[in-house]
Amino acid sequence: MIYSKTMKKQLKNTFYQLLPPFLSILIILTSVGLFYYIKGYRFNFQTKQVSTTGILSIDTIPPRSNLYIGEKEYGKTPKSVTLPGGEYLLKIERDGYNSWQKNVSIIEEKSSSVYPWLIARDIKEQTIFSSSKILNANSIYQTESSIFFILYEEESDITSYELWKLKTKSSAWDFTSNPTKILTFSTNNSEENSYNLLPSPDSSIVLFSLITNSDKDKYIVETNKENSLDKLTPIVLNGFSKYSISWNNSNKELFLESDIDIFSYDLNTNITYLITKKIQDTLYSFTSDKTGLVYLMTGLLEEDIYEYSLLQYLPTGTFQKEVIPNIYFYNSEEYIKSYREDPKDLSLPFKNAKESTKTSGKIISFSVYEDVDGMFIKSEYAGYWFDLNTSKFILVSPYSTDLISISPLSNQLLFKNSKEIGILTFAIEEGDSLDYVGKRYIWETVEEEISSIQWITNGKNVLFKKDTNLFVSDSDSENSVEIYSTPTNFVSIETDPSNILISYTNEEKDFVIKELTIH
Repeated sequence: MIYSKTMKKQLKNTFYQLLPPFLSILIILTSVGLFYYIKGYRFNFQTKQVSTTGILSIDTIPPRSNLYIGEKEYGKTPKSVTLPGGEYLLKIERDGYNSWQKNVSIIEEKSSSVYPWLIARDIKEQTIFSSSKILNANSIYQTESSIFFILYEEESDITSYELWKLKTKSSAWDFTSNPTKILTFSTNNSEENSYNLLPSPDSSIVLFSLITNSDKDKYIVETNKENSLDKLTPIVLNGFSKYSISWNNSNKELFLESDIDIFSYDLNTNITYLITKKIQDTLYSFTSDKTGLVYLMTGLLEEDIYEYSLLQYLPTGTFQKEVIPNIYFYNSEEYIKSYREDPKDLSLPFKNAKESTKTSGKIISFSVYEDVDGMFIKSEYAGYWFDLNTSKFILVSPYSTDLISISPLSNQLLFKNSKEIGILTFAIEEGDSLDYVGKRYIWETVEEEISSIQWITNGKNVLFKKDTNLFVSDSDSENSVEIYSTPTNFVSIETDPSNILISYTNEEKDFVIKELTIH
């Protein structure tokens, strides 16, 4: 009996001595196993072999949609699925919505995410505005947040005009009418006359110009109320009547440019500031960011290379700093032609250097986006994205290219030229294996077929017109769905990505604005 108790005591002591190292080993093995599991490693007990997998995460709108991978059903979304590396056909279905499908590459040890956005089969339509007056189709002006249009009515001696503002991006707390009439004016039919609008970037102000036989007046029109032109006072721009006018992106100043100088005009103080005097044989281009800072690109042709510098100024003309001392572009189109013939790897980031063969052509224009630390450059031969953090270029397209807009997710840009329409990725989310910096999606179409292309506010889809029909598709142009077939005057996405604003002229010649609900 005494021996038994002694043995039990020894076994108990031994157990307590071995327990800590055993637990430590177990924790280590579990952690290692969990680490390799997360990395995509799986052990097949039948073959007794270790295989590598990847993880595919699917998050759909609407949720609770049916998920199919290949021929197998995987239940409802959202869902994360572990799969061996390779190509898979992913399909999403839900009652009342168009089906969605895409070939997806699963990369071993990587996590990939897709965000299908399904379009309803039944597109709801609601008329929000109608007028028997005539739309001036040549006077439609669209900004990021509004559309301005003019309706008119002819009488025997005069023509009466109405300038309207349609808000396309507004907050949930904005209860003002939409659209809103912001200006009325009239012209004498016996005189030659014309008018022009220049909305500010945030749509809060319109620079309105009226040209008659005797006058050429410019007015500042506030767009938060209705104005009558005969009660507005023209702004005085003595000595600048022949200057070209543009807005500072801060919405507080106007830029005045001639062949010899560039000025900034403060709307609050009516004070004009000199930004720069132009020097002969020097190339100039300028822009501003949303904070109001002015960016001036100056360049000289040295032998066969344009050498530019990017300078920063306050809108008062005070020099701030040299942002980039030297930017090099070849004068010849020779090098860029090779990238047109063989586009392989053309968009891989590259350094700003004289030796680069991708930067080519005189700079025509550029835009600075301080919120994403980047700059888009249009040259006479190509289009470029420049990362201000890494000081590296990406060749967007080997043709002279226009930037349409930056994605709402601040990671991609829409571009177009005479040869291509597409999307380029300039930033990626960490862990996203389906994308990379410099990746391009080129639409299989020609520029003449596509118009009014713009981002859906979810940042994953785009809206566009092809011929006269209206479509929504993924940003890579796949899963295209026709949502409207009647010819439209203008189209725009609202803040809610499910809603799209369109306008058209009906059979009774009435001007109509409708809201389409596509989701």
